[in-house]
Amino acid sequence: FPVTRNPTADANTLDDYAEGTFTPVVVGTTSAGSATYTTQTGSYTKIGRLVFFAIELTSSGHTGTGSLQVQGLPFTAAGMNFEVSQAVSALSPTAGNVVQCLGGANSTNVIVQQSPSGGGNATVVPLDTAATLRIAGMYSV
Repeated sequence: FPVTRNPTADANTLDDYAEGTFTPVVVGTTSAGSATYTTQTGSYTKIGRLVFFAIELTSSGHTGTGSLQVQGLPFTAAGMNFEVSQAVSALSPTAGNVVQCLGGANSTNVIVQQSPSGGGNATVVPLDTAATLRIAGMYSV
């Protein structure tokens, strides 16, 4: 790593590294609303164009409407969707469905979806008034 960041340096020089925290929020896509959080943390490591992140959110009393989305990733994703791993509790997907998360292209959002456990098209997850979400992944900027 060079002592001073120099983004115009040789392409083989890794000169962009950062670590930090951010504050993610749960929103509804029709009406963002607000919630009370008992846990609301996000951390990231950026190495070149790759961003590794982890989110933990526990919310209650959410006033938003529409489908469930997490906003506030620390950098805007490149022009493609990306899948992330997650552990979810206190959500109510449709019976026979499993929850999955997808990062949005050209955005700082994570979309929470559900898919039939036997395969099929994904649909959005309606916003619950209370949820616990643990999401981790990586994406390109």
